[in-house]
Amino acid sequence: MQHKRYEYILALDPSGSFEEGKGCTGWALTKGTGELMRAGKIDAIEYGCTEEYWLAHSDIIDEMYDKYGKDLLV
Repeated sequence: MQHKRYEYILALDPSGSFEEGKGCTGWALTKGTGELMRAGKIDAIEYGCTEEYWLAHSDIIDEMYDKYGKDLLV
């Protein structure tokens, strides 16, 4: 069986709770070969409400899709 190789992979790792102010999501964009291209984090403490915090996640996904095309989100 041959596995499909993705050109880019966007990985998100949400952790913690917005309500406690400890929510933090790490993210990384790699090439399909595993080469790291970009990485960052989204800290709940930087947002005024839960909706803004989760919108920041959606914004990262949208930005990567717009720049790099079809990604595999994990």
